[in-house]
Amino acid sequence: MNRETILKTIDLSKSFGKFKAVENINLNILRGDIYGFLGLNGAGKTTTIRMLLGLLRPSSGSVTVFEKDFAEHSLEIKSRVGAVVEIPAFYPELSGMDNLSLLASLDSNSKNGGVEEALKEVGLSNRAKDKVGTYSQGMRQRLGIASAIMSQPELVILDEPTNGLDPRGILDVRALIKKLARERGMTFLFSSHILSEVELLCNRVGIIDRGKMIFEGTTSSLIERGEGRYKFVVDDAKKACSMFAPGWCECRILSENEFEVNLDKSAVPEVAKTLVTGEVKVYEIAHAKMTLEDLFFTLTEEQPAGVSNGA
Repeated sequence: MNRETILKTIDLSKSFGKFKAVENINLNILRGDIYGFLGLNGAGKTTTIRMLLGLLRPSSGSVTVFEKDFAEHSLEIKSRVGAVVEIPAFYPELSGMDNLSLLASLDSNSKNGGVEEALKEVGLSNRAKDKVGTYSQGMRQRLGIASAIMSQPELVILDEPTNGLDPRGILDVRALIKKLARERGMTFLFSSHILSEVELLCNRVGIIDRGKMIFEGTTSSLIERGEGRYKFVVDDAKKACSMFAPGWCECRILSENEFEVNLDKSAVPEVAKTLVTGEVKVYEIAHAKMTLEDLFFTLTEEQPAGVSNGA
């Protein structure tokens, strides 16, 4: 069954003078996704998110949310979207409940009882009347998520929701997003530079590098790209890699005596035979399944010209 695309961008771009911060970004967020927008700090994630929320005007391209053009239907769309961009800011001398109540009074989309329900959802009911100045960083992040969900939005956009958290705080936020997606049917787009979080949490992922999309697809399809990777230990890795025909497969030299190569399992014996025939001594061959982190850095090092679609 095909799921509805609830957020789509077409060639979304933003320049600041001659600097192209974001160039031709094409995002496709499907209903029910927990979508990880992945990239190193400075890759263009926050700039993109600001354009998605109308906080920054694109230089070119378009944003469609709920099958409506954002530029023409921004008020209607915003009523169905919750968001936290960068570090959530609250009045430290006010309680968590008072901060959310103040925000709710400014938002006509907030439902009756939304504040208390949101605080309960994020596990802050017992600290609701305490001043935010006494909250830990993790509690402030959860309060930020509460502010994003108190209007019961269909789409929630979070910019680096686990930034600055300790391992326990990261675990809490991860569990919260999963719970809201499962029990409330919310769709999530969140940016992160923490690869392990994306692998554990997201069903789909988009990778941005230096302002350009280099991958979009399911998390499983990305990880599968590393399934056919083999590590060879030889006497001369440079000579060994020179024996692979250009364009046939990717050979990555790890050290003077080690290299990795993407191969179908059935081709491994023939490659070993070719190396030995070419007077390269082969000491070891091992299956080297790549982690998401390995794949990410391989993709960003390759710097491909266009997006790789793994959907």
